[in-house]
Amino acid sequence: VSVARHPAVNATATMGGQITIFQGLLQNAETPEQVAAVMAHEIGHVANRDVTRETFRSIGSFGLVGLLFGDAFGISAAAGLGSELLNSSYSRGAEEDADAYAHELLHAAQLPPEALAELFATMQEQRGADFDPGIQRLISSHPDREARITAARRAGQEATRSAQPLLTDEQWSALQGICSGP
Repeated sequence: VSVARHPAVNATATMGGQITIFQGLLQNAETPEQVAAVMAHEIGHVANRDVTRETFRSIGSFGLVGLLFGDAFGISAAAGLGSELLNSSYSRGAEEDADAYAHELLHAAQLPPEALAELFATMQEQRGADFDPGIQRLISSHPDREARITAARRAGQEATRSAQPLLTDEQWSALQGICSGP
């Protein structure tokens, strides 16, 4: 796991089981449990081998284009791989599976699965009234955010809670400030 100085409220999994959390997520999450929920989701992508599957799918598509149009050096495949690694875009089904994995992982760790719902709701509020989810749903690889919120809240109804907070206030502040400084 690494942290990148970037304002995106996001995290991503890449090949080799690497997970990158963006500084924007740490700064915008209201609780450490929300960060844990996103990490559990990304762990789901790793466990389900979504990165590998999507990379090979992309290489296959670009490789076919290369064969059809005479790309003997595989430049199209390399471009597809680079694009795939940067975007880490999965199918809606893979996103739903990673969410379900996160719910189970959080439940097993006695953490609230609805922390994922809380983060999604906060993100939705921050987008404001100008955001049109209709067009976003058509082009997004992610499932409908409302459906994801509902699923996480449903999973949270069955969860067992730990009496201990995930992090102390001091630890949470240190995590949020991990990218501060020079």
